[in-house]
Amino acid sequence: MEIKFIGTGGAFESEYGNSSAMVTCNGKSFLIDCGFTVFDTLKKFDLFSTIDYILITHLHNDHTGSLVNTLLYYSLHIRKGEKMKIIYPTNKFRKQLSRSLAFALMNTDDFVEWIPIKEVNEVSFINTFGLHVEDYQTYGFIFREGHDALVYSGDIGDGDFVFQKLKKKKIKSATVFHELVFDPVPGHTHYSVLMKHQNGYQIYGYHCDPRKNKPDNTIPLVADHPEFMLKPILQPAEVDS
Repeated sequence: MEIKFIGTGGAFESEYGNSSAMVTCNGKSFLIDCGFTVFDTLKKFDLFSTIDYILITHLHNDHTGSLVNTLLYYSLHIRKGEKMKIIYPTNKFRKQLSRSLAFALMNTDDFVEWIPIKEVNEVSFINTFGLHVEDYQTYGFIFREGHDALVYSGDIGDGDFVFQKLKKKKIKSATVFHELVFDPVPGHTHYSVLMKHQNGYQIYGYHCDPRKNKPDNTIPLVADHPEFMLKPILQPAEVDS
């Protein structure tokens, strides 16, 4: 199992790219989220044909802003007439996502093959409804390959929630990629909350500006770990230069 981040920034850290990742699990490739900056990176590195499925954590623009372009480009230029496969956790979320895409695509089903998550053995979801924005649907995802588990939190303001769910699922060890912030912001997880979970899980932080890291933070950042990055991607020294 492997993860490569396409971007690790939040909505306003475009120099680090909108948070998005490619997960390879059991030989299948999953694109998580498709914000404004993602399409250009997928095109630059010719990654469209490597994507088996798309997963969306929620409908904010920094997570879906170039999804329409990605769907169109795939169907019109990469594999003409074929549809990209989007995995959906629930029928309600599929309808929400379809409606949001329809403003540009008109008939979304012309460009999307909808796949219920229960049909894909490699991934399951964590329902984080209301934990990013009140009354707003968000999801995290769990990937499993053999005895290994990889967790992607999505945007969430409760830093304990994902770990509580993992314990309920009896997942005692996992690599967890969790969003974080360095200063308190509603709807996002402060790094200090994650630190208490490091004894049981290997945690890496994303969806942040690494230049604002705090001296007491013990959560390693994805942006500082090239093994998790799609290369070449901007690192802190390059951004400052």
